[in-house]
Parts: sequence; structure tokens; C-alpha cells
Amino acid sequence: PENIQEVYDEIIAEKLEFEKKLIIQELRKYGIFTVYTLPENLNIEVINKYLEIKARGIL
Repeated sequence: PENIQEVYDEIIAEKLEFEKKLIIQELRKYGIFTVYTLPENLNIEVINKYLEIKARGIL
């Protein structure tokens, strides 16, 4: 980081990333499937998750 604003930005980004992962863990506890990915990877990740769920016999 070059300055204090960049330090703050990095800390906030790390906090948000951590919170997203906590939310995903909580959803999984209740059997809710999630896909955590970048927008440009969403199509393939959703298909992969679907195939995973189907292979596990959940669908």
C-alpha cells in the first residue's frame, strides 16, 4: 500500500471476503447450495455445481 487509504481499502476488502465465506458456511449448514465465483465464471460454475449435486444423487 502506498498510503493510508490503500491500507483501509485492503482491510475492508479482506473483511468483506471473510464475511462472504462465513455466510456461505452458514448457508451450507442449512443445506443451501452456493456458488461463489467471479461473474465471468458464473455459467461454468453453476453447471459444475449442478453436475456435482446430480452426481451425489441429491436431485
